[in-house]
Amino acid sequence: MGTEITIRVEPANASGWPTRVQIEQGGFDPSLFALKEIFETHWLQIVANFRLYLERRVHAPDTRWGPSVGATVRQTPVGLEITNVDEGGFAARCGLSQDDVLIAIDSIRIHDLAQLWTVLALKKAGSKMTVSWVHGRKSFDATESL
Repeated sequence: MGTEITIRVEPANASGWPTRVQIEQGGFDPSLFALKEIFETHWLQIVANFRLYLERRVHAPDTRWGPSVGATVRQTPVGLEITNVDEGGFAARCGLSQDDVLIAIDSIRIHDLAQLWTVLALKKAGSKMTVSWVHGRKSFDATESL
């Protein structure tokens, strides 16, 4: 809301080839800057879908959003670090807390936001899911309903 996407298509050189495409998004409310990784990941998906259309004239399927893990995460070199846990949400019911590192969901190693979103998109609300994480130097697992 309140953001704008600008797409410029122009020749990259005097002969008109190759074509240069520039895509920009701006106008974010400053309160959203704390969610930078989420927006960057989603932005990369938008750009990839646009490129697929330009190069192959194929429309990508809509993004399917699955249930929420009930936490805000931050990308780190070892995985997704929990930055905030929603009270009563899936992560809280499993026992995750701030600074824990999400390792896997249903034995699928989660390295980044795109992987998390993909795994969650395959889940249905109310289904059971096993999550693995690290707290300090200890590993934990829990199974809860989404």
